Amino acid sequence: MQNSSVNTLTVPGTGTGNPATLFKAADIPMRIAVSNIGGNTVFLAHDPSTLSVANVFTNTFQLTTTNRDVVIVLAPGQGLYAAGLGVGGTVSIAVSEALPVGTSS
Repeated sequence: MQNSSVNTLTVPGTGTGNPATLFKAADIPMRIAVSNIGGNTVFLAHDPSTLSVANVFTNTFQLTTTNRDVVIVLAPGQGLYAAGLGVGGTVSIAVSEALPVGTSS
């Protein structure tokens, strides 16, 4: 079983060409809870190039300041990337296995 983790990250603005990598799943499905704790809308995407353009909309999930939390399950090998509207934003994340498998005793 993989350890759970938490982190707080500053994300760059959309169109900067370098969105924040929130998490990338290895060989098992992972659950990631994302909370927008900043003052700007944060865009989430599975493809970092989606967030490289200034006018982001397609293939994104908008995490506004009024709708501040979301839980997303990542398939093995899938990543989650973020960029903020305007000058960027701040998110807190909690990551754990999506389907924990215990070891037999």
